Amino acid sequence: MKKQDFTAKILQNTAVAHNFYKMTLESKGVLFAPGEFFQLSVPGHTLRRPFAPSHSDRNEFAFTYQLVGSGTEKLSSLSPGTELSVIAPLGTGFTLPQSKSCAVLVGGGCGTPSLVLLATELQTRNIPTYTVIGARSACSLLEAESLNYLSERLVITTDDGSEGIKGNTVEGVRSILPEIKERTDDIRLFSCGPVPMLQGLAELAAAEGFTAELSFEERMACGFGACMGCAIRINAPETAEGFVYKRVCQDGPVFDSREIYWN
Repeated sequence: MKKQDFTAKILQNTAVAHNFYKMTLESKGVLFAPGEFFQLSVPGHTLRRPFAPSHSDRNEFAFTYQLVGSGTEKLSSLSPGTELSVIAPLGTGFTLPQSKSCAVLVGGGCGTPSLVLLATELQTRNIPTYTVIGARSACSLLEAESLNYLSERLVITTDDGSEGIKGNTVEGVRSILPEIKERTDDIRLFSCGPVPMLQGLAELAAAEGFTAELSFEERMACGFGACMGCAIRINAPETAEGFVYKRVCQDGPVFDSREIYWN
């Protein structure tokens, strides 16, 4: 769908976990593909904030955000009926697998909710889906109920062991790989979350020989490639440096794990 700039009314804005809120907005007919994002205006702030939806239809879309600064603090104070400016859809999303594939979804922290839209699409395509989500503690887990419903199996990891496996999401994926390999050799991993987690998953995918697509969470001032503020390094062995830069907002936010220059 072509990028649109529109005004959307807040329908709901409620706390869903410790320091996390979920906001639902009018969609005005705009639909998102899994992995795409939008830029949202915040009253009193010049720069827009990028967010990825967890739900999208022609009437509304929803997203989850973490209270990390004055912008998100302001968002949490807004009441239903408030109108905000939205630019959407933006970015390049996930490549949906074929019917013979098995999908592994991995979410960390605030990156987890954006995988709900992907899991929903995979379910409609009858793609077997296993999901691993992680958080610092049980009180910070997001969308566990939705992802449990949309997945054949949900694995939860927490840093403090307050729920599920005590450890990280990479360890969570390792715990279910034998079960998945008994089912198929065509494994597709999709992930969104902090960079250290994405790097660990990229290394696991390379070692195990399966494909991984990673969605990067970067600060985006413009959202359409003009400012270069969200650039990341991409492998380019033909150059003297060994890498070139690509923009997360324009060329991503989803990248094949084999593209990323991690050094």
